Amino acid sequence: MNVLCIGYYDKFSRFFLQIKKKLKQQNLLLKLTIESTYFSGFLYGFIRFQSGGWISMNAWLKVWRNQQNYQKHLAKNTIYKGFNIDELFLNQHVTNYLKCQAMAYIDLFEKKLQNIDTLLMIGDLRLPFEIAKKIAFKNNIPVYFLEQGPFATTFIDTNGVNANANIRGYKPDSAYNKNKKDKVTVLLNRTKYKKYHRLPVYRGLDYLLELLLKKTLFFPPDLKIDHPLFKNSSKQIAEKIFKATEHPNKNVYLLICQVPYDVNMTHHSPHYNNHFDILRDVHQNLPENSILIVREHPVYSGKYEDTFYQYIVSHENIYTDSNKNFTDVLNAADAVIVNNSTVGLEAISHNKNVLVLANSYYDDSEICLKMNNRNELKELLKEVLNYQPDQNKIIDFLHQFFTKQVVEGFITDKKLIAADTVFQRIFEYYKH
Repeated sequence: MNVLCIGYYDKFSRFFLQIKKKLKQQNLLLKLTIESTYFSGFLYGFIRFQSGGWISMNAWLKVWRNQQNYQKHLAKNTIYKGFNIDELFLNQHVTNYLKCQAMAYIDLFEKKLQNIDTLLMIGDLRLPFEIAKKIAFKNNIPVYFLEQGPFATTFIDTNGVNANANIRGYKPDSAYNKNKKDKVTVLLNRTKYKKYHRLPVYRGLDYLLELLLKKTLFFPPDLKIDHPLFKNSSKQIAEKIFKATEHPNKNVYLLICQVPYDVNMTHHSPHYNNHFDILRDVHQNLPENSILIVREHPVYSGKYEDTFYQYIVSHENIYTDSNKNFTDVLNAADAVIVNNSTVGLEAISHNKNVLVLANSYYDDSEICLKMNNRNELKELLKEVLNYQPDQNKIIDFLHQFFTKQVVEGFITDKKLIAADTVFQRIFEYYKH
């Protein structure tokens, strides 16, 4: 079996290498190749003599070698080898350099996917992943999409992850089922595995290369993500920390923030493309006698737009939460608002009323409220306070999620049981 894996960082290459180990033990493997969009993923495999490459840089080098031909083609036609280049970017305005990078990915993956039996990918929508996915589907190559999930799990899906996952649209059963309830209770309360402590030098090299080359033409354009490495605005909101005892008889709303450049914001968020707009819209539409708690994403704390923090500071009824124990602030909230974060499902599992603003794998499951138009927000913020989803439907959805959509264990666990289960899925497919 020839397997092609596409990931981002060193932690994903480590995960793929565990799958390789299991395939070799079953004498299934002919060759496994790991292509990484970041240098850290390539480096992790390279020093372990693993076949693969830094796909983003290889595509960029290909652009430099073929730039004249690519530019001539774009001047006449945006269709390239069956791909509409503009549609790969959701019709956003992009530079010709980025379009040429897409064409280079198409050329590279056309060759790399020849004689491949299985494609494994972390995620499904960033530029190289989208291109590889479409070429694989066209050539009837089985594709497994992987993604870190909630409750210490890993998504595995043959259609996609996040809002593209197969579970989206699943209509849970309202009938009481004790066996399902007991199983879900065990899964929610199980002991989690220890996390793998990666060497910081890997990701540090990614940041260093970005810092040195981001503003030059020597860095792949699709890796030029606008995220401030050294910004920290935490001091601006230091006096706005939420304390539950100070706000009796108030409606408490909890707004969950995400990483702005994550695909859930760039591809699955039809109403908002930044957190300031989300914050302002939610705050301005709150019912009377309400307060809003804002919880930043841990890896992006202090790094949102300046207007985001200025807005928090300038309004008395907005507070922030930075407690490491998410359960504490969750217990204090009357309603939880998410754009489309997986935290929404965790909140639902704690029997919290949840309003989803964008597209998510649980937004059509009748266990939360969903905003389809920004004009609905004011009424939905009132409705969510008294929203009472069917508890049996929550149990049934969680049971379906645990048994059909995800496997146990994180991609970043010290003991990679998730990799072992992913291997089993592939093994079962090829046994038949």
